[in-house]
Amino acid sequence: MDRLTEVKNLERKIISKEVEIEKLETEILSEEHKILKTENKISKLAKLLAASISKFPAYHLNILRFRVVQRFNKHKVLYSFVTLLSIVLIWTGLQTFITKTPGISNPLIAIPAGLLIVWIIDRELA
Repeated sequence: MDRLTEVKNLERKIISKEVEIEKLETEILSEEHKILKTENKISKLAKLLAASISKFPAYHLNILRFRVVQRFNKHKVLYSFVTLLSIVLIWTGLQTFITKTPGISNPLIAIPAGLLIVWIIDRELA
């Protein structure tokens, strides 16, 4: 009889574990469903955002630019700092581009090329 009770106990344990596994599976399925709903919402919002950006008129950008410039004009020091920062960023970008360009990175080529460009743009230099 000991064997029979052991087998019954094992069957009960297996059945209880199966019930636990089924509960966990239903929880996982509900979480997956929530995740899918969230992914659908995100994809819809991304599509809506992409559509609204592509249809964003240029005059809205001009109005935004005008408002930003108006606010900066009130604060002369901040306006000067932003202007200086933009010039430094442009110079850094140009310097990085020039150093990575194979022919122009050599100073013996860069200086005559720069002089040639200035001469072409403004012939009164010579």
